[in-house]
Amino acid sequence: MKAVTDFTSAVTFSPEERPGVSNLINIHNLFTGLTPEEICEQSMCLETAQYKLVLAEIVIEKLKPLQKRIDNILKEPQHIQYVLQKGAEKATEIAISTMTQVKKLLGML
Repeated sequence: MKAVTDFTSAVTFSPEERPGVSNLINIHNLFTGLTPEEICEQSMCLETAQYKLVLAEIVIEKLKPLQKRIDNILKEPQHIQYVLQKGAEKATEIAISTMTQVKKLLGML
């Protein structure tokens, strides 16, 4: 609801004249695949405040699987610790290899 729009209540796509509403329409497009024209047509009877609520529901619904996955991951702190440990080991291997190459290039080895 805090997304910046203008004082025109209609939902129209005009990036130059109405960048705030157009940005919301672009987000809607990314989440649904609908064109800006289709979105405006579907939202013809809505004011921008109402449209923001519709868009919020679309975003929430599309992000539910991701939120569920995050919740599941957070329930397994041992797995998180394992992944972090493996990542640290791999990063250490890469760092050692890189430093060896740098030392060779500098004539330190």
